[in-house]
Amino acid sequence: MVAPALTLLRPLSALPAVPRPDWPRIWRGTLEDPRLLARLLRKRAYLGNGAYGVVYRVAGAALKIGFVEQAEVERQEWVRERFKRALPVWAYKKAVDLPKIITREACPIHGAGMDAKSFSCHCNEPMDILVMPLAWPAGEAWEDPRVRATINFVKAALWDKLCFSWDDAPRNLLRYQSRIMLADFGDYDVEYW
Repeated sequence: MVAPALTLLRPLSALPAVPRPDWPRIWRGTLEDPRLLARLLRKRAYLGNGAYGVVYRVAGAALKIGFVEQAEVERQEWVRERFKRALPVWAYKKAVDLPKIITREACPIHGAGMDAKSFSCHCNEPMDILVMPLAWPAGEAWEDPRVRATINFVKAALWDKLCFSWDDAPRNLLRYQSRIMLADFGDYDVEYW
């Protein structure tokens, strides 16, 4: 039974420190392998959270875990393709069975500490995963006039094309490959959980 162990280790060794063009393929495969994903998540580093999930650094990527609707992924990809102002989506999967510690950390009640009257506990439930490249926070650029002009242009396009109001806040700006990127295309007006 040595072959399954070797198969399990191949994707781990294929995750380099610098993003490669095949990372989307590697991460799609990783999301399909619960044992490998659980193993990678043991070495997670917390990056941030919101009411609908948590973001970790895992094996050179950023993983958003919680409630991530398909429309959020589509909005992010639309902004990336049209304006080059959003991170690429390397992989996405709905309803992934995860270790209990992860679902507790992503739970709006137990992880984010939200009001139990407004949110429900989602510990031990399958959760969605969105995988992207790592990026640096860029909230300091929020008041830069050129950045503001870009944000306003992209926001107007999101509203005109997709009827989506992007959450204009410093926490939603990232720096990736020397460019300022918009992040978090989830719809806060919809009650997810």
